[in-house]
Amino acid sequence: MLFRRRGPVTQAICLMAVLFAAESLSSQEKSEASHRERFAPSSLALQKAEDLLNAKLAAQPDDARLLSDRGLERLQANRTQEALADLRRASEVQPAEAQFHVNLAYGFLVAGRTENGIAEARKAITIDDKNAAAHALLGRSLAAIDPASKEGIEHLQRSLAIYPDQPDLRLDLANTQRQAKDYAAAGVQIRILKDLLPPGDARLEYAQGMLSADLGYPEAAAASFRRALAANPNLVAARQNLGAALVSMGKWDEAAAVLDEAANKQPGSFTVSYLHALALQDSHHPKEAEAEARRALVIDGKSADARTLLGIVLMSEGRYADAVAELSHVVASQPTSFDGQFYLGRARYALNDSAGAAQALGEAVKLRPEDAEARFFLGTVLEVSGDKDGATREYRELQRLRPQDPRGYTGLGSILSKYGQND
Repeated sequence: MLFRRRGPVTQAICLMAVLFAAESLSSQEKSEASHRERFAPSSLALQKAEDLLNAKLAAQPDDARLLSDRGLERLQANRTQEALADLRRASEVQPAEAQFHVNLAYGFLVAGRTENGIAEARKAITIDDKNAAAHALLGRSLAAIDPASKEGIEHLQRSLAIYPDQPDLRLDLANTQRQAKDYAAAGVQIRILKDLLPPGDARLEYAQGMLSADLGYPEAAAASFRRALAANPNLVAARQNLGAALVSMGKWDEAAAVLDEAANKQPGSFTVSYLHALALQDSHHPKEAEAEARRALVIDGKSADARTLLGIVLMSEGRYADAVAELSHVVASQPTSFDGQFYLGRARYALNDSAGAAQALGEAVKLRPEDAEARFFLGTVLEVSGDKDGATREYRELQRLRPQDPRGYTGLGSILSKYGQND
């Protein structure tokens, strides 16, 4: 008996990284570094830079530029509280200077204080609406909270209007527009990026792949992700989404191979583990699929999708009692899971539990009344259990819903033949 995964494949969710590049405000000329300094550990280099700033601040303790520079250096050294103290002091010494508020906003965001960071970025824009860095920082921050943020998009666009040569920011804008389902606008940004970035740039290919996937073109998406990986084999998001595209096309063997490598590179990713288990199951590797589904549940023990998939895998191995245990767990925690109810009904039926099967399949039909397969299985279970009227009702409804589906006629013919009736 074969079992297949029903319903749309869960799309791999690629999370946007929000990176902020702090702009140094120091105008001092730097002498050429010695050989030893060029190869010194970064911590030593940071300490040397801070020592120089300390010496200058000893003579000029209220120099806002020096305070802000030292704050940024301390941020790089992961001394967050001291960094924030310097950055805050700089903005207090020169409150009318927008860039000091931008740097403080950046410090807050690095420290995980998003609301404070957003507030400071807004202050910077109030002071200087033409500060591209402030708009970029605010736009990225808002998009990090809400990937489809309309206001976030507006600030990203404003930053690019002020300073167009920001390919990384333009990529972020395209991604945010995708999240907002403004695919045409995202496509415009990608076309602009083709003039800004070299051919075959991994980031550009990845962005094009994501847009193609959103538009329902998995073949084109897969081609873009392959090109992205050719340019940068370490781009793990491209590998993950290539696997997802292959899954959506039903290319199970290739998907399993791609996702196996992705799982090795992202052992803590639930999405990769789940998709890998799905590809393994549908490429007929049930033992490996079971192991991967269980690993997905270690990552996220509350996932109804992963536990349902585990139940399906166990059914494919003929382990119906184990499958019933897993699927019962699914419907107990998520009674509106169609797949959970449907496969629980099938597993119970395989164990000759007709009453339990009818109960679960009945719930599945309530959740999706138009689903022909669930209704046919419910009719079959009712027929086997001797409920002629119930089975007839389900087969007739299936005929009404899907007049071209032969199962309704087959089931009804079986009932009429069995009970000696003609219709």
